[in-house]
Amino acid sequence: MSAPKIAGQQGFYLLKQLQHFQSGTRGTAPGDAKGRQMAAMSKGPRLASSQALENLVAYVESFPDNKTVETVSGDTDRGKDLFVTCASCHGDKAQGLEMMAAPRLAGQNDWYLVAQLENFAAGKRGYAPGDHGGRQMKAMMAVLQSPEDYRDVVAYINTLTP
Repeated sequence: MSAPKIAGQQGFYLLKQLQHFQSGTRGTAPGDAKGRQMAAMSKGPRLASSQALENLVAYVESFPDNKTVETVSGDTDRGKDLFVTCASCHGDKAQGLEMMAAPRLAGQNDWYLVAQLENFAAGKRGYAPGDHGGRQMKAMMAVLQSPEDYRDVVAYINTLTP
């Protein structure tokens, strides 16, 4: 299903993304079939209340945070240089920063990170006026301009410990 690893992700971010899928702020861009799947799931009757979303997030936060398998390779030295800009929102260890509404990247499936960078570049994420964090990320894509950049920065993120 091409879903991200959600174990280990901060609750604030999980909750915000579920809310974005429910409101149409995420998962409605043309060509975003995967996002539409998640949007449909998030609108199920069991997730209709704020309390239900909070309960789901609390449950997910109880999952064990198992290590992912690395599938992306790239130039980690170059990726480290590219990541300098990313660190201002995601933290110097890619740990995520709630005050910036930025998710943890370290420990995430690397193929998923590359796919999301591609989605930001293609306008499948960060398109909605209500998605302030997504719009910030879309603007930051000026730093990551090619698939090689995506692979290099993600290869560097793979070296960071969550």
